[in-house]
Amino acid sequence: MGVEAEIVSHDELFNKLTTAPVIINDFDVTTELDRERLNQMIMTRYEGDTLDVVPSCECKRVKYEHNVGVVCDHCGFPCMSVTERPLESLLWIAAPRGIDALINPWALHVLKPIFAYKGTNLLDWITNPSYIPPNNDAQNVLQYLKGLNIGRGINTFYRHFDDLMNLFLREILPNNKNQQQMDDTLLFIQMYRHAIFSKYIPCPSRISFITENTATGTYADTGMTPAINAMRTFSSIENSPTPLKPRQIEVMTIKALNMLVAYYAPFIAGQLGGKPGWYRKHIFGSRVNYSFRGVISSLSDPHHYEDLEMPWPMAVMTLKVHLTSKLLRRCVPGTDQLFSPNEINKFLYEHTLRYHPLLDELFEELIAEGPRGGIAVIFQRNPTLTRLSAQRLYIRRIKKDPKINTISPSVNILSGMNADFDGDALNGIVILDEKTLLKLDPLAPHNGVLDLRNPRAISGHVSLPAPIIATIANFIHHGR
Repeated sequence: MGVEAEIVSHDELFNKLTTAPVIINDFDVTTELDRERLNQMIMTRYEGDTLDVVPSCECKRVKYEHNVGVVCDHCGFPCMSVTERPLESLLWIAAPRGIDALINPWALHVLKPIFAYKGTNLLDWITNPSYIPPNNDAQNVLQYLKGLNIGRGINTFYRHFDDLMNLFLREILPNNKNQQQMDDTLLFIQMYRHAIFSKYIPCPSRISFITENTATGTYADTGMTPAINAMRTFSSIENSPTPLKPRQIEVMTIKALNMLVAYYAPFIAGQLGGKPGWYRKHIFGSRVNYSFRGVISSLSDPHHYEDLEMPWPMAVMTLKVHLTSKLLRRCVPGTDQLFSPNEINKFLYEHTLRYHPLLDELFEELIAEGPRGGIAVIFQRNPTLTRLSAQRLYIRRIKKDPKINTISPSVNILSGMNADFDGDALNGIVILDEKTLLKLDPLAPHNGVLDLRNPRAISGHVSLPAPIIATIANFIHHGR
């Protein structure tokens, strides 16, 4: 099971905007006034070490709390606090005059590596009339393309896109590329054909472009330079001091789009994705409700391969809501009075590190009431890179000794997670409803037994760890 970024239609987003967009092509960067206005709309500037939360418009002419919601006559933006500004881009790029459509930068990023051919990028050659191949190794293909008399440039690419894709992916590139790669590219084009071209594309949000003015100087992230240069290029196309020829406009347009690719690709891979990225730091790296994490140890008693044994303290905290629901219907031990919410909290905290038969009874009830005789969970080891890195298991045992803090899965499922019992820590999330459970059933361990590449072959995701095999072999040979 994989996750992919969806290519969205920018024209659809443009038509659904809740605030009137500002078109960057309308700015005349040859004048100082428009150049300063454009800089204000592209970048967020901080003065000193404090964040200015005073509500204002983009140009700072309409300010303060009593003006919240008032639209500025100068910049066209409403007055609001910087912390409440929408994430949707209000600054958009329109296709320059003479350009039929713009290419979605992320689609361009996906397609470009596919068209690398003997040191020449055929996509660059088709879309950019000024592109010069670095060598002569691809001359035979280039001569063939010239013989088709379809021309070069972004308009040619747009007008003949489907024919060009069939030509490249079915005739020219398969001789030098993996067939699976060609099939995947064709599928990608089929899925996102409606979103590859658009009349408008959004500029990156100014929230990402921050300059900080301090007593020692002005600081900015150099990674935002390609995007800023691209936006200024689009603005200069429409406001050139001398009229531009159609070929010049096409060259400047595709170069500006490639600048946006040069910004988006490392930004998504580095600042958003990756280990230090925003997603992992603020979303995936944060604590999720009904989740747990701990070092694993062997489940040695007779068990089913889907069984998971939870330590007592972890089970009390992870299933606190479930236990509270049951305790609200129980009497305080030794009395005929029902538990109050405060008494439940006190009872659970007092027995998080101490065994109590009532909690043991409630755990058994929860396990018995769970679907298929257990509490369903997703158990995984980050990063979940391969098949069976995340598996659907069932908590069917709770360790009664609160001093034992390890989670015990079956040794039969560890190969898919590339885990062993030398201190590896795994994490899990409780599945809370039947609908979600049905959707996650494909992650059951037995679904990874067969190899997806070789028919009727057993995958390597279900093999026993080497120490376990050695233990079994020693027992068979030596009886101990």
